[in-house]
Amino acid sequence: MLRNFQQWHGLKPTGFLDAATKDEMSRPRCGLADIDQTRTGEYKWSHSSLTWSLRSYPQQIQKAQATTIVHDAFNAWVTNIPLQVKEACSISVHEIGHVLGIHHNNDRNSIMFPTYQNLPRNSILPESDRKSIQTLYGALNGGDGGGSKPTCNCPPRQCCSKWGHCGTSNEHCGEGCLQNCGPKSGDGSEEVQKTNNIMKRGFIVTIIWEIISVTAFVLNLTANSSDRWWVKAREGGEHTFVRAGLWQVCFNMYRHRFDYYGKIYHGCWWLFSPEIRLLRSWISTNWLRWVQALSTLSLITSLFAVIAALLILRNREEFKSSKQVLTAAILHALAGILMLATVILFGIAGRRRDWMMNWQFNWFGWSFHLAVISCIFHLATAFMAGYQGSNKYLHDMYDYERAHEELEYRSTLKIPMYQNRPSSERALSSNGGSNTHLHQYA
Repeated sequence: MLRNFQQWHGLKPTGFLDAATKDEMSRPRCGLADIDQTRTGEYKWSHSSLTWSLRSYPQQIQKAQATTIVHDAFNAWVTNIPLQVKEACSISVHEIGHVLGIHHNNDRNSIMFPTYQNLPRNSILPESDRKSIQTLYGALNGGDGGGSKPTCNCPPRQCCSKWGHCGTSNEHCGEGCLQNCGPKSGDGSEEVQKTNNIMKRGFIVTIIWEIISVTAFVLNLTANSSDRWWVKAREGGEHTFVRAGLWQVCFNMYRHRFDYYGKIYHGCWWLFSPEIRLLRSWISTNWLRWVQALSTLSLITSLFAVIAALLILRNREEFKSSKQVLTAAILHALAGILMLATVILFGIAGRRRDWMMNWQFNWFGWSFHLAVISCIFHLATAFMAGYQGSNKYLHDMYDYERAHEELEYRSTLKIPMYQNRPSSERALSSNGGSNTHLHQYA
């Protein structure tokens, strides 16, 4: 048994467990037997469509990276037969070789050697392995598969990458994409470039209105929390009144003309404080209650609006629907309208002589001006996000992102049908805790 192991792995068949044999045994290897008793071709897929998907992912790498590795591993084999995927990772290439029906061999330069080979990506599939896979499935376009350019009939506003996939990401529409795909004038390449530019501008616009969105919320929060500064006394004016806001009022040795008890008010109080209950009917009027309600609703809506805006950029790898952008736009528009009603009502009713008899000695404070700026920022954000979310090309961009995301989880491989060949259905459990399942479809 030991001698057979040494012979198979190209070691000197001494029959003893020497250092070279121990080293070979300790190397990472495939879980299948070195010598498969079944005939080559017994596990060849007979149907024309193979669909694979990852049911779980290793914890050491990201999902997208794991999916790309499997894509690349498939591509190492299928570039030599009529399939279209990517290149790459030697371990996955080895295991997918088994999935496609290839057994182990004792050629140390082969990717199908029992212990994993760390082969360079540009030559990861040696000639012996190419011949093995072509024996089962035939050569690509009658040749050996080397150097053939991918072809793909991409829909409008998508481009074919050098791996033969359609899409709109950088790997599809980056530099050299048009040369790899070979599009000609009138075949949609101008539309691809146009959409690619719109996507880049769309991301910049998103960043801009996200920043404005956060700024609008901060201004709204500041205007509501510093409510003593909506109205303040002018310098040199009537000094008994100091400042007032939505919820507080401040006096300096003030005595109300209708207070027959002659109480002097000095300091700041909440409008609902019992110390100023005699002044409440004068200060807390119906219009001020409306202002308080509108301002509070504006702040709450602004909070939900900025949360909706930030969720869009939480994870750019995930699909973001244009409905999310439109939702954020609607919330910002509502917050802006509520704040607009607040500042208009306060600006008009605050000048009434039954509330502020000597308005000429007062002016609007910085909290009021922050509320006005917050209103402008909210409406600007609503306009920018609404335009972006309703833009036709951006709808297409979101659709392409979703399609690309689905491609990361499920890819369909086209294999030509051959008659009089045995078939079977197999499942691959790859290293690192990731499970890949393949299914046949008639």
